[in-house]
Amino acid sequence: MEDAVRRVADRVAGAASGPLTEPGVVIYRDGDLSPETLDHLAATFTFPRDGCGFVAIAGAANARGLAALGIEVMGLEEFEGHTGGLVLSNVDPSRYWESDEWRPIVSRMAWIAAISMFDHAGTQVADMVIPGVAFQERDGASVNLEGRLQRLTMGAPAPGEIRMPIAWLGGLARRSGELVPGNAAGAFRAMSAAMPGVFPAATHGDIPEHGIRGVQGTVAPHALPTTADGDGNITVYVSPFLYDGADVEHARSMEFLRDQHTVTMSREDARELGVARGDDVMVHVGDRSYCARVETSKRVLAGHARMFAGTAGLAPGRTGYQAARIERAADRATVGQEG
Repeated sequence: MEDAVRRVADRVAGAASGPLTEPGVVIYRDGDLSPETLDHLAATFTFPRDGCGFVAIAGAANARGLAALGIEVMGLEEFEGHTGGLVLSNVDPSRYWESDEWRPIVSRMAWIAAISMFDHAGTQVADMVIPGVAFQERDGASVNLEGRLQRLTMGAPAPGEIRMPIAWLGGLARRSGELVPGNAAGAFRAMSAAMPGVFPAATHGDIPEHGIRGVQGTVAPHALPTTADGDGNITVYVSPFLYDGADVEHARSMEFLRDQHTVTMSREDARELGVARGDDVMVHVGDRSYCARVETSKRVLAGHARMFAGTAGLAPGRTGYQAARIERAADRATVGQEG
């Protein structure tokens, strides 16, 4: 990815007879490009100048809201020395790390509580499992890419005595001697008071129906690997997938949304391999192999390919660049199955 972006930038610079003066915007997924490559692009396109610049597409929902609160993405290594309690609020660790990476760490915790709508690897190691709610069943706030603060209102109450996660978190905090609001309105009021000037509204009720712009804070860094580790002649980018979520994964009626067992290759690589659109291939990543059907695109650079997380046997939730080896599949019936 880094090399491909630099080659494109150098090509643009070489084709220009003088300084670039036409307006332009570089759009990239936050976390995909290193600071060095962004500096290289800025020099190529003579940024900053009026009407030009970078737009970072967030790597996580509500990334700008998290950035405004100063919340950063944490790595698993930051939990190494923690031996207190752990609350997994709608988090399945297996979507981010291998079992042999996270299980030894969480096994040292004094206790584990999991708030979740679904059973997963995290609930299976928890001492206490608390029923979660869907986003339509809770109040809250979110910030979009342009810094617009939006109020989220409960569309339907959760059944029975099921409560919103913030109510459980507030209760756990009180048992630990801390005073934390147990509802969205109280939590927003407390955040706004503690961080004056960050949010353009003082209370949850002050947020207009269509939201209000002016949240201070940039897109939060999202820790995506920018290099491909391992052996292989193709760099496969496992990209986020709209339907790679717990809701789709646990609803049989929605399984067809994940039934996309494709690998998108450059036309040059497909010709060299002797395959065309619709042919079946084996994608070997480390000690695992995945069966997929070929799609070709002139927008994919030679030496690169793209697959969707959670499809073709790939682990759900895990994105990034991986070195791979691609070869023809002997049996068309195996497409979509892990080898």
